[in-house]
Amino acid sequence: MSLGYFFVYGTLKDGFWNHYTLGKSRKVGRALTKTRFVMTTCGFPYMIPEDRVPESTEKPCRRVYGEVYDVDDIGVLKDLDALEGVAYGHYERVSIPVEVEGETLEAFAYVPLNERVVEYPICETAGEGEEEGYVFT
Repeated sequence: MSLGYFFVYGTLKDGFWNHYTLGKSRKVGRALTKTRFVMTTCGFPYMIPEDRVPESTEKPCRRVYGEVYDVDDIGVLKDLDALEGVAYGHYERVSIPVEVEGETLEAFAYVPLNERVVEYPICETAGEGEEEGYVFT
């Protein structure tokens, strides 16, 4: 039984070092977020929802490309939450709309907790195009 769709970006994508965490989850396809985020690459990638970006930040908000997986194993879900530090308040799992092959799906994604956003440095942001496996539009 499916536990839900998961939008992954950064090191969870196919070909990157944390992809193994998804176990045997079925890849639904490449995806593009319907909403905009600031995507940073400050030691590790994280995307901050546009409505959580501090007003003083002048970094661009863009739709983010990633991949969607259908997770049906509670062990995989626990491993994903552990990797993303959900129990420690690093990231939280939220539902976002994503576009997969022209179809809009609701998928879970990991984003910094609202109150923690100001703690994360908005250092490098990836530009347009494909850099280090991250794609933005």
